Amino acid sequence: MNVHVLRDSKFSQDIYDEVIKLLQEFNNPLNFIPATDEIHNVLWNSMLEIERKKTRIFLENEFKKKENYNPEGIMESNDSRGYEKINFPIEREVASPHDILKSCYNFRTENDIGDEDFVILLTEQANNLNWFSFGDENNNAFIHTSDWGYYLGCNSAYPITYEVISNIYYMILFEGMSDINIHTHKIPEGCINDFCEQKKDIKLKMRTADICSVCQDVMIERSFPMSIATQMFGIMEYLRKNLLSLERFYTIRGASRVEFRGYTRKMFLTDLDDIEIRLTPLEKTVYHLFINHPKGIMANCIKDVEQELRDLYGIFFNGNNLANFENSINNLCDYLNPSMQEKVSSIKRKIIDAVGSNMAKYYIIEKDNNDNRYKIKLDRELVDFIE
Repeated sequence: MNVHVLRDSKFSQDIYDEVIKLLQEFNNPLNFIPATDEIHNVLWNSMLEIERKKTRIFLENEFKKKENYNPEGIMESNDSRGYEKINFPIEREVASPHDILKSCYNFRTENDIGDEDFVILLTEQANNLNWFSFGDENNNAFIHTSDWGYYLGCNSAYPITYEVISNIYYMILFEGMSDINIHTHKIPEGCINDFCEQKKDIKLKMRTADICSVCQDVMIERSFPMSIATQMFGIMEYLRKNLLSLERFYTIRGASRVEFRGYTRKMFLTDLDDIEIRLTPLEKTVYHLFINHPKGIMANCIKDVEQELRDLYGIFFNGNNLANFENSINNLCDYLNPSMQEKVSSIKRKIIDAVGSNMAKYYIIEKDNNDNRYKIKLDRELVDFIE
């Protein structure tokens, strides 16, 4: 039985690759098939054709409690955006779950995918219900990929992989929303069938990697395929062990060493399986600026280090348009321009996605309230440059 795992162009290629690697460690009877690069662009174009540009105002209480919704679908809720403190109310671009799932249907049509195969989209696209996963009765599902690292303090590949498995479980076992509402646990108890009204509650499911006796009885009663159940248990247990081992590492080891390799200074966390944090040229420029200033920089003093920014961007800039180069530097140095804050936020998001919020605190650029300077906390003794 094939499971086609797709991604939209906004979802990190690195995290996607890691999800695929985790799933493929346990291929058969579910066979996990990654999308090709060509399919990614088609998917994102189709996303633009649907009504993505609708926006919605979210209030704080909506990020804590699920909304009433009763379409024919299988869903779990998303309690918050995550990466940074949120000032409510907020406005976000959203699409309906059914519109997002059109990408799965398009993929089925264009690639002649059989009805028995699963098609699961990993997407950064927010949905207007504020859910973090949704599956329908035609073996299509999507996982909203944002915020996991922030809430769970781990590599977001782990909970996303878990969500892939749990959505397959739901689509095999249940027959729609009314059916799943009867059997889900509204109060978390460490079972795959916990409703997880708040995203952080999935950590309990992952730590236990369990299916309670009541839900096991339902699986037996409905003849859930034993071979798939065995495969699911294997994946869940693997994720559980890795999550616990990472938590012990964070407690005992502390920060990983960082290596910047080659002329373009690719960033690797050597004690965390040599994870690469892939930054754009401008993000590298900003990050190395703060690496060079362990005591930090005041937000309104970026203009004072303009020449240093120019020198750094000269290393990483891969274009030939001088006007674009100048415009990028001017935007970074302009206190009223959001460019610098955008780069800081983007870097933060990539690091949290890769290592989780617990470990990310050593590497992100953030404001120190003691002196109001933005800085990277990492001990520079742990930083090395490899030519």
